[in-house]
Formats: sequence, C-alpha cells, structure tokens
Amino acid sequence: MADFVLPLTQDLPPTKVQVLPTTPVLPSTHVLSTAQVQVLPPVQVHVLPPTQILPPAQVQFQPQTHVLPVQISDPFQRDFIGMLQLQHVNYLEMLSTIEEDNFELAPDTMEPHPGLPKDEINEMLADYTNKNVKLLNQQYKVVSHCGVAAYIEDICLITPSEVAVPVNEWGNTHSQLALGRKFQLQHICYGIAHHQGDMYITSENALYKYSLSHKQVCKLYEDQSGAWTVSRCAVSPIWDKLYITNYSHNKLLTLARDGTLLATLTDPELRQPRGLHVTPRGQVLVCGYLSDTILQVDSEGRKKLATLATGRDEVWYPESVCYCSTTSSIIVGHGDDILVFRVE
Repeated sequence: MADFVLPLTQDLPPTKVQVLPTTPVLPSTHVLSTAQVQVLPPVQVHVLPPTQILPPAQVQFQPQTHVLPVQISDPFQRDFIGMLQLQHVNYLEMLSTIEEDNFELAPDTMEPHPGLPKDEINEMLADYTNKNVKLLNQQYKVVSHCGVAAYIEDICLITPSEVAVPVNEWGNTHSQLALGRKFQLQHICYGIAHHQGDMYITSENALYKYSLSHKQVCKLYEDQSGAWTVSRCAVSPIWDKLYITNYSHNKLLTLARDGTLLATLTDPELRQPRGLHVTPRGQVLVCGYLSDTILQVDSEGRKKLATLATGRDEVWYPESVCYCSTTSSIIVGHGDDILVFRVE
C-alpha cells in the first residue's frame, strides 16, 4: 500500500469516494502504536446497537485436505484483511449487523495499553471514509481511535503493539492511538502484508518487498495489463507463497517467494476480488466484491474449496474478512457496516 440479520436489509450500492485533485504528494506508510492507548468516554463514540439475531445461515465449510502447521481490506472503497485461524466449520450463523460510519474491517488482535485489559480488546477497524483506526472490544464497541488526514488504504500488524497504515496523503493527527514511525514510498500504496520483518506492499500494478527499516528490497511482481491488477496481498504462514488479488481480471494469483507465478485461479463466484487473507493453518480466504461472495481456496491457489457466504447471507460487496478466535466469529466488512457470523 502507499507514501488495512432480522429482516433483509436494503441492498445499497457501494460507497463512492470522490477524489479531489491535489498537488503531488509522496505516499506515506505510518506505523501506529498502542503504547499510549486511552479509553474514550462513551459520549465520544457513537455505535448503533446490533440487530436481532437471525437464524443460522447453514453455510458449509469444507476443511482443507492438506493443513499447514500453525505459526506465530478498488479505487472507490478500501479494505483490510485480518488475522484468521479457521478450522472445521459446519455452518455460519448470522449473529448481527454492526453499523458505523463507513468503516472497513481491519481486524488484528493487539497487545493493548496496560489501562485496557487484554481480554477486552478484540479487533481493529480501518475506517476509510472517516480516516481513522479504531480499537473495538469484544462487544464491537469502539474504545479508542486514531485519526489521520488521509484515506487509509489498508492495515497490517507488524509487531504485537504496532500496525502499519498506508495512506496517500499526510497531515495533522490527533486522538488516543499514538502515531509512530513514518516513511515515504516512491509509489502509491494500497495493500500491505507482513511476515517476520518483511513488508509486502502493493501499488495497483506491482508487488514490492520492504524491510522494517524502510528499505525497498525488490519488486517481486508486476502486471501492467490494466488498472488494479495487483490489489491486495497476503503471505502464507510458512512463508513459501504469496497471494495477490487481481481486481480487474477477476483472478487470485499465487506466487513463490521470489515472485514467480505458481498458479492462477478464476471462478464464476470470484468477480472483482478484493480482501484476501491466509489463516495460520494456510487456508486462503478471498472476497468477491462484485459476486457478493466469501470463498475458501486451497493453499496451492489452484481450486475453490467452498463458498462460505453469499448475498443470501447478507454479504453484499464484501471488502474484507477475518476470524476472531476470542468470540469464535467470522467478521465480514462491506461498506458501511460489518457482519458477524458464529463459527461452529
């Protein structure tokens, strides 16, 4: 990225963001630290209550045949892909819809400030429209946030207490999550992933590898055949593969660590893929934005294993997905709200 039901609700079109012309500004990637997190007074946070619990969606999850060992979210709307650790899921039960002001799902479990009990911190949200990052508790209530003067393109956990946030502008900041290091890139930045000290950043048409010391190591992959050919990225837990979504050509690509193309997946249920994540067990999940789907793909990136959720489950224009181990829930971000599914 650049220097992260009740009755059926009305299907709304995706939020569109008008980009105003500005003078060229080098994109920046910012690292947020939770070392100075403070709890906001309730009056400063507005979160609508969850809707009534709906009946089980009965979405079948096909377990992966080869399980990897566990190791320790479009030009208009952005998403974050979180940390997931799905195992055997018999069905997904819709629990609620949590409404907010145009936030994108940005879930990563963080080590909170000593003033915030660890078991009370659940997820992080990258709020694209409101230009901030939010800490949520296990009831999905906002307990802290940090604002930046730019649209957040993605978010990535890089240490137990830091997240990297790529944006394409920079200005004054405020609020309770402390802003830390900043470094500028020579290209725009949209997607970001991290593995053992290396950052992988997408720039619409290319995938770059950076060190945490801000040095560009190399350009791993490039596709200039159209716009948004390199949208989001993720890394396998044993670091043998990289995955990227090709938004324009409806593809999921699997790369070797050196950027060599290993596999290309297309599927009628994968249209304009966006959010992407690999679970600690190596299971690949991807959002089909225009197909209104959440798919599971095998770790080789060659075939679809299951369609986890569709528009029939209230999944419309999904932009991100994550699994919360503390609540055994799958959370899907799509535009102005998030969907919470129980995993069993």
